[in-house]
Amino acid sequence: MSIKYSSVLIVSLFVGLFAGCEQQASSPVLNNAKTELFKLGQAHGCIECHRTNGTVIGPSWMDIAERYKDAPTEDARALLIERVKKGSKGNWYTWKGGEGMAPLEKRVSSEAIEKLVDYILILRASDFSSKF
Repeated sequence: MSIKYSSVLIVSLFVGLFAGCEQQASSPVLNNAKTELFKLGQAHGCIECHRTNGTVIGPSWMDIAERYKDAPTEDARALLIERVKKGSKGNWYTWKGGEGMAPLEKRVSSEAIEKLVDYILILRASDFSSKF
């Protein structure tokens, strides 16, 4: 099984398993996702523009997760990976006037980008975003 499909499967399982859980049961998983996302974001410079809950220059990771909460996991994952790698413009007009994000594929590994996106997708379960 390829790494891409393994990652999609893992994210799908996390979202499916924890979407209906009570707050106490899901808190460690969500907190771990937030911690790992922040560590990766810090290591690769993402926190210059993004935070888990707050707005800096770009949208928060929770806002991104919320935007794609109803999209199929595989589709949301592919779209977000592409946007991070290639950059994006005009998707978030409320931040920097829709100026967009520069492409990161030359300075951040594909593996790191995929992990960042996977952690963002874990945040998208509606129970998580409403409780945390």
